Amino acid sequence: MSLFAALSYLTIRFARSRFGQFAVRGHSMEPTFADGDFITALEVPGSANLKPGALVVIRDPRGRDREMVKRVSEAMPNGDLVVLGDSPGQSTDSRHFGPVPRDLIIGRVVLRYWPLTRFRVFA
Repeated sequence: MSLFAALSYLTIRFARSRFGQFAVRGHSMEPTFADGDFITALEVPGSANLKPGALVVIRDPRGRDREMVKRVSEAMPNGDLVVLGDSPGQSTDSRHFGPVPRDLIIGRVVLRYWPLTRFRVFA
């Protein structure tokens, strides 16, 4: 899929939604994301429809003023989400800080736009 086609698709499909751009820092999501990748996340109202396997940007639940990219592992009955990194040995995730309240979910990753050689749209 060309860059133009992907951006057109996302613009039309999510015209009323809000996007955020984020830089991946660290190695916790390798091989899916590498340190220095740039991604776009789509705001998910109330974090609805986040199923296991979804890639999300969250606010650090330890109270630090930063974001983290993780994969949803499990949705808890009370609404919280268990999130894990793809590289367990290098990831600080729900194994360390527990389930994440949905209000800390910033959005679902929909696009890796940099580097161009790794361009990808995530469904």
